[in-house]
Amino acid sequence: MNLCGATITLQVNNNKELVDKIKPVIMEWLKINRDYIEYTSGSDCLYWFNERATVSSLAGAVWRLGGYAQEEYSSTKGLNKRNGRVDLYFTYNDTSVVCEAKQLELYLNPKARKVYLDEISTSLNSAIKDIKETKAAAEYQDQSLAITFVICRKVKGRDVKILEDEYLEALFDLECDFFALFRSSGFEINDGASNIYNDVCLIGTFV
Repeated sequence: MNLCGATITLQVNNNKELVDKIKPVIMEWLKINRDYIEYTSGSDCLYWFNERATVSSLAGAVWRLGGYAQEEYSSTKGLNKRNGRVDLYFTYNDTSVVCEAKQLELYLNPKARKVYLDEISTSLNSAIKDIKETKAAAEYQDQSLAITFVICRKVKGRDVKILEDEYLEALFDLECDFFALFRSSGFEINDGASNIYNDVCLIGTFV
């Protein structure tokens, strides 16, 4: 699927009814990444900083659609009711969603190959653990969503086509409800050194 300036893939595996309710948010998140890259003429992106910054781009998608979002708010977590913070709460399309998020950077390096499916699964499972603790403590009636953002880094000029194919295969093999992959096709996102960050993937599982 083409989005002017980007190539996107949206794969829905499970919980289609729930995913459909927030699909406009997912699509808007993809557009926000494209819009910001175009705004900065490819000199910056929203996803190469940290988890906190990337979560804010998802919250921004909710706001742009007329929904409401709150980030990093205080809450109790776990059966022992410890103090903590929830990454994101949003409401859109008559659906309220509580999210816990993780972020994973994958370095596509032929000399240090990894099992991408294992890496991504570990990150998503960590988010699932967090949202279960949040849900158990607060007894939310809202939908609970575990998400992980995966950012790929590669070195300029290095052929990593095989590794990119392995990464895509891992995404399709992953046990999740959905994933949305954004890849810049209009600009090459360079960090000013030799690193290229052309794509980000949002992976989600309702818990």
